Amino acid sequence: MKKNKKKVLFRNGSKYHIKFQISLLLLIFLLLGISTFTTLYAVLSINRNVSKQKAEQLFTETGHSIKLKLDNQLEKAVQLAGLMTTIPDFRTLPESDGTTYPGAPFIIEALRQNSYLYSIYTGYESDDFFQIIKTSGNLQIITAHNAPENTEYIYRTINSTSGTRQEYWSFADADLNIISRWVDDSPDYSPTTRPWFKSAISEPDKIVLTEPYIYNSLKKPGITAAAAAGDYCVAGIDITLADLKSFIDSIVISPNAGILILDGDQRVLAANPVMEEWLESSDTTLGPLKNMNSERRSFLTGEAIPDTDKKIVKKLNDNYLRWSTPWQTAGGQNYNLTITAPASDFLEHQEIIQRRIIIIALIIFALFCPVIVLSSMYLSRFLEHLADDAERIRHFIFSGEIAEHSPISEFEDLAEAFRVMKKAIAAKTQALEDALQKLERIIELGIAMSIEKSSDRLVDLILRGAKELSGADGGSLYLKGEEGNLDFKIVLNDSLGFAQGGVEPNPITMPPVQLYMEDGEPNFHNVVSATFHKAETIVIDDAYEDPLYDFSGTKKFDKLNDYRSTSFLTVPLKLQGSDIIGALQLINCTSEEDASVVPFSKDIQSFIEALSGLAAAILYNRNLLDSQDALFESLIQLTASAIDTKSPYTGGHCERVPVLAQMLADKAEEVDDGPLANFRFDTAIERKAFQVGSWLHDAGKMTTPEFVVDKAVKLETINNRIHEIRTRFEVLLRDARLREKEVLLSGGDPVDAAQILKDEEEQLHADFEFIARCNIGEEEFSPAYAERLLELSRKIWLSHFNHSIGLSREESEKLDKPFIKGETVEENLLADKPFHLIPDKLKTSEKYRAHGFILPESKYLYNRGEIYNLMIKQGTLTEEERFKINEHIMQTIIMLEELPFPSGMTKIPEFVGTHHETLIGTGYPRGLKADQLSIPSRIMTIADIFEALTASDRPYKEAKPLSEAVEILYQNALSGHIDPELFRLFLTTEIYRKYADRFLPDEQIDEVDIEKYLN
Repeated sequence: MKKNKKKVLFRNGSKYHIKFQISLLLLIFLLLGISTFTTLYAVLSINRNVSKQKAEQLFTETGHSIKLKLDNQLEKAVQLAGLMTTIPDFRTLPESDGTTYPGAPFIIEALRQNSYLYSIYTGYESDDFFQIIKTSGNLQIITAHNAPENTEYIYRTINSTSGTRQEYWSFADADLNIISRWVDDSPDYSPTTRPWFKSAISEPDKIVLTEPYIYNSLKKPGITAAAAAGDYCVAGIDITLADLKSFIDSIVISPNAGILILDGDQRVLAANPVMEEWLESSDTTLGPLKNMNSERRSFLTGEAIPDTDKKIVKKLNDNYLRWSTPWQTAGGQNYNLTITAPASDFLEHQEIIQRRIIIIALIIFALFCPVIVLSSMYLSRFLEHLADDAERIRHFIFSGEIAEHSPISEFEDLAEAFRVMKKAIAAKTQALEDALQKLERIIELGIAMSIEKSSDRLVDLILRGAKELSGADGGSLYLKGEEGNLDFKIVLNDSLGFAQGGVEPNPITMPPVQLYMEDGEPNFHNVVSATFHKAETIVIDDAYEDPLYDFSGTKKFDKLNDYRSTSFLTVPLKLQGSDIIGALQLINCTSEEDASVVPFSKDIQSFIEALSGLAAAILYNRNLLDSQDALFESLIQLTASAIDTKSPYTGGHCERVPVLAQMLADKAEEVDDGPLANFRFDTAIERKAFQVGSWLHDAGKMTTPEFVVDKAVKLETINNRIHEIRTRFEVLLRDARLREKEVLLSGGDPVDAAQILKDEEEQLHADFEFIARCNIGEEEFSPAYAERLLELSRKIWLSHFNHSIGLSREESEKLDKPFIKGETVEENLLADKPFHLIPDKLKTSEKYRAHGFILPESKYLYNRGEIYNLMIKQGTLTEEERFKINEHIMQTIIMLEELPFPSGMTKIPEFVGTHHETLIGTGYPRGLKADQLSIPSRIMTIADIFEALTASDRPYKEAKPLSEAVEILYQNALSGHIDPELFRLFLTTEIYRKYADRFLPDEQIDEVDIEKYLN
């Protein structure tokens, strides 16, 4: 780091010397400084003592007047209390409302003559009480007692003359006319419990003064003088501290003097506003001083002041004066009066004297400085201005000019050279700063554009950024469309308030710009299409004077809108490699000085070209990403369509489930309370993941054989094997008829033979019909059915043909015994044979266990035994086939987990792979429970079940009416198979009805009473 050079006055070789002129100036300053300091010190010392004496005198006089004021009030109150005990009228118990109390006239007169008294009263050992309160028009007293507005005296009487203890309140005006009264039937005031009563009774020979306390009726502090008349009556005089505070508030010692009166417990009796502010409290009455500012408390109480005989001391950082005196009242109470004031209140004249001395010193300095010194200073000051200006330039500060001119021509020439250099450097620096700011703005715009996912917001950002960089009043952005024209994407004009396209609510209404003429030639008449074909920027200073391009449309627009499109800057949106995807056009560059329209400069052109190149790349990439998203979504929907197309019986399932799932998800996001309150898709891509998952929720069905998915009867595989069974019955029927012929040929009884044939034929038809009915699987297979089926399976038919030929190699390997030519083989009517067992050669069970799947597995891929299939207890699927059906969800999970989904879509396998799980852990393939299932997974479950219940294209069941489908969902919610909150939302938002109106036939839509499910 370079050290700052020190500024020197003169330099001679390696030594520094100061000229005489400077030495003389320093000497004069030194002499003047010494004389001024000496004079100030002497004057201030004298005045300080005088000011202190004046302050002490003021403090003492004020303190004595305050003490005298309080002593007189307390002494009068004591005398008045003592006088009342000698008057017999006050020993009479008050009756009724007390207005006829014999001592009332005396009390009224005493209150009138002593304005500082708040109230006078008598209390009796019987808890009777009489009091008169003088309001003196004080709104605080009137409000505290709920008195009428013109109340002057308040009579308060407590007695039991009516048989019960009652408190009477009577309100009189200044002429003692009663204007209002009310009675309290349950007074809680007891005079015998008050401190003034107890003190007076305990000391009957004395007139007591209480410590300050809060009055019961007024809720304000005061002092009571009390005297006992015997042992049953006490007279009391109340003096509020408000009168004392008003008195000290009226005393002005100095602008910032504070007055404080404390009792013996250092509680505040009264403080003027200055002292309250100084103590940082607006309500200090009866507040303990210890709760206030500790440093100032110590100063007020004298704790921080050393022992001294002086009445007035200066402490608290030498900024304050303090005067304090204790005294004892006529009633024996100890009080302390403290007065403080800033020392500056009494030393203002010192500052005036100090200013005068400084002025005199300056005058002396002006008289004694030689003219030559002034001249030399003038000359040196000009050079100093030049040096200061050079220092500012070094720090790139170009404000300020050298106002003075030197009489020396060389100095003036040097100053002029400085001015020229300064302007040149300032202009260059400003240009660099502007360029840097615009480059920074281009970088900011590039970052913002690169992360923008909306094409509309992207074009809006590009055009507004270009307008900001160039100061253009308007502009447009064009992109090459599919039809080979330049389509407007956004148009803005600030002066006209015109905005179309982009994120604006107004769509583009302007026709596209034709890139080619009708004869196929490039369109060079329009400036935008010309920019596109030339792949270069076109700058036009005045469109109305330009002969090259056709601005007729622009001029027509200007005429309609009272506007003038003058300067144009049109830049191609060009990719690296010369591919052009559109154009950016700016109109009417605005001058920063006077807001007039000016041509676009070369600098602006460079910045806009840089922004356009960046924007072109980002727009191109955005279009690629949008195309990829569209391709991705198309592939997803193509996959779902392929799954639906694979089976004619489930067509549309993969299309309808996403619709239903999205309807329920949208409503779930609107819930603000309950278990669903916090459900929201965090990002748009997470919402997209849910949509993709709903399309791919049955992707694994691509691996499920069609004959399993479409199996409508028990014996169906690739074909319905009931036809083979029927053929065998045909053989048995033929054999029965042959036996009849043999009986007839052998001379047997024709009637018996015919009857036997009839019986056998009827039995064969009945048996086949039974097997055919078993094959349907619509009713539960009972033990009686099983017994009859096993009995039928033992029927024998004869096989004469070679069963080992015309087979695949795999089928040949499964034959249990070879065929012997010429041998007739007895075959059971129904049989489970070894070749019916299809092994699982792929060993999928190991792969499934590795993924944590817990579906029951079979050691065979299929079991096509005839008896085994016909004895299926319910439905048409064997355990192996049911596993094969359920296997689709495992295949779905495996397939999706192997796909490289982008960040944010990695939850797709979770959303998809759990829609056959239940909240109670009885689902498949992993047996997950509620805490392992997300809201989107639960939504997918409801959508899948409801669509399957209402679908009319299943071969193995009929579509459920809407009400029955809702009932089944309700039972699933009760049993913990689906989320009850989502089911409730499914009903309350009428999603079931909206889905039915869209996808179900009218005959399937019936009324649903949702109240029985909600309640």
